[in-house]
Amino acid sequence: MQWLNYQGELLPAQNVPLASNNRAMRYGDGVFESIRVMYGQALWAGWHFDRLQYGMRMLGIRPAFHFESFQAQLEQLIEANKIRHGARLRVQVWRQSGGFYTPLNDEACWLMEIETLPHNAFILNYKGLIVGDASRAKQSLFVPEIKSSSALQYVLAGREAREAGWDDALMYHAEGALLESSNSNVFVLRDGILRTPALDGGCLPGVMRRVFLEMLPTLGYQLKEQLLSHADLQAAEEVYLTNAIAGVRWVGGWRNKRYFRKQAVALTESLNQLAINSITL
Repeated sequence: MQWLNYQGELLPAQNVPLASNNRAMRYGDGVFESIRVMYGQALWAGWHFDRLQYGMRMLGIRPAFHFESFQAQLEQLIEANKIRHGARLRVQVWRQSGGFYTPLNDEACWLMEIETLPHNAFILNYKGLIVGDASRAKQSLFVPEIKSSSALQYVLAGREAREAGWDDALMYHAEGALLESSNSNVFVLRDGILRTPALDGGCLPGVMRRVFLEMLPTLGYQLKEQLLSHADLQAAEEVYLTNAIAGVRWVGGWRNKRYFRKQAVALTESLNQLAINSITL
């Protein structure tokens, strides 16, 4: 039986009472986090909590929990589902039902759910991803840096990738600068320097992006946050996509360009070691 955490109560998945006027469903009025579990423990939970709280604050949703309570509920859900190895844990927070576009109150509702993954550690993809360019420019929302429940731009980019036969689609803002993919941040290795789009361009501040920004200098890599373009992708030796669940994936091709994966192997090994060091075995 799969257990979910609804409003702090463990319930069987089939018994979770979600109303038809749920504001996340009606208006995308909420935020969420996807958290990687390794050896039955949530990775970088503090950073996920910080981003969740920031998103709630930007939307005017009252805090649902403090960090100690948040972490305890994550652990309770992992234990209830007897997770001992790898898993994906999703935390969804939305504004309490009531009102139409204008809410009647700002109290929080939340749901935590978990599913096992086939691998405990981060596994580098054997075959390089083939990526293309999303045809729609990413529109800057009033709070582009939150992980909003309203994710239509990513849904449409992902669907476009599926229809074109790509593994993912790269997204750009209206002026043509590279931002991210439909589900990941982007890193480009060029001239010995790892470069990633700067946050002020409008990309999502991914937790794995943050992990990489802290990890890379300790491994001797030069790092730059900057505007990136088609020219950077054309000149790159390697391109990586990063997110909290998959870790790092290497891109094998974009348009007529092909990439190597020389550094990707070492980066995956270092990421796994960093993850293990962050938990208690």
